[in-house]
Amino acid sequence: MQKRLFSLLFISLWLPGTPALSNGFDVNSLSDALGIALSANDRNSAAATLRAYAAAGSQRALAIAIGDDNRIITGWSGDQALAVQAAGMALRRCEATRASLADRFPSGCEVLLAGDQWLTPTRRLLDGVGPDTPANVWRVEGKGGVLYLAGSIHVLKPALYPLPDAFEHAFSEADRIALEIDPLRAGDADRVATMQSMIAAEPANVRASLTPELMDALNAILTERGIAQDVAMRMQPAMLATQLSVLALGDMGLTPELGIDIHFARRAALAGTSILELETIREQMLALTGAPLEAQALMLSRTLEQLHNPAQAIDSLLRGWLQADADGLHALMMADFTGSPVLERMGRQLLDDRNVRMLAHIRQWLDEPPVTLVIVGAGHFGGPRGLLALLREAGYQPRQLSRAGIPLPVPMAQPNAGVQR
Repeated sequence: MQKRLFSLLFISLWLPGTPALSNGFDVNSLSDALGIALSANDRNSAAATLRAYAAAGSQRALAIAIGDDNRIITGWSGDQALAVQAAGMALRRCEATRASLADRFPSGCEVLLAGDQWLTPTRRLLDGVGPDTPANVWRVEGKGGVLYLAGSIHVLKPALYPLPDAFEHAFSEADRIALEIDPLRAGDADRVATMQSMIAAEPANVRASLTPELMDALNAILTERGIAQDVAMRMQPAMLATQLSVLALGDMGLTPELGIDIHFARRAALAGTSILELETIREQMLALTGAPLEAQALMLSRTLEQLHNPAQAIDSLLRGWLQADADGLHALMMADFTGSPVLERMGRQLLDDRNVRMLAHIRQWLDEPPVTLVIVGAGHFGGPRGLLALLREAGYQPRQLSRAGIPLPVPMAQPNAGVQR
């Protein structure tokens, strides 16, 4: 089980999803979903695939990769026990084919059909995005060093790789990287013990915090997922909400194993680049498990309401990240923590309070000669108490890069612009 809070960037975003197919699984629907005209060969192959897909059981998924010449390759899976298993199998089959054709299909595969629902392909999410579009990467000069800030999405899909050049530029310049938590150390015995102790809850207390209506809704989801109620009741409600959200994202082919943080952690380990941490496991988990059960139950309730069909919400998140809309991403992150004082406090703990702690490390690294690349969730950058605002208040001037890695013009009227040397 993934023991990180990264999926919270998605939890605040659940919205009504894309409608299910109304005209069956036909090639025209596939072409419309992709926004391309298929070649005769691809139409024939896709038609056969869709016929087999339609005959499969409900737990099914279809993955696809699109080449530079608009040719397509597919992989699908059906009759699986769980939707997340179908998505994973479809992606593996698609990627197995793509591996031998990587020169013609440089971008990875993605799930296009999850059950009977069309998802938005990456090429459509990229409409209006080009080399000059701002990236989620900023360069900051300090008194003694240079630091890059990069906004991560912690749960991604293969088709969003390769990342914009701005990320590659920042990584190539860095002498070290800093992450919220080093994901490569998640299996360390002391960390596992800490996580287990902080996730664990007294079942009687958890049940007492859930209304009968919430318990009924939860039982329906647990049955669908094949999770025993006794197991769920031994978890803090906020952590249960997080894990259910990770599974829902997996149904659409998005996984923590493809997150930007773990992508660069693996590359840093291979290159011998040191990995720093902005938080401890305890600090990060307390942002959730330290909240009253009342707040955690409200978070679980909202999550269950939104888990039925999250596709449009994920589109909103991905578009915001692709366009580097820091304030928009912050607003989306906070949207589900409004309307209740205990939830609002929980939202501040998840973002504002953690930002202040992160800033202390960042300011220290800005005074040191090594170049540091700091990678944190993209929701931490925007808003009045986001990292960018806090840095400007402290007298620094973050300089955003374009997707091509070129510094963008400094916006006018930056407060406290520049660092006094």
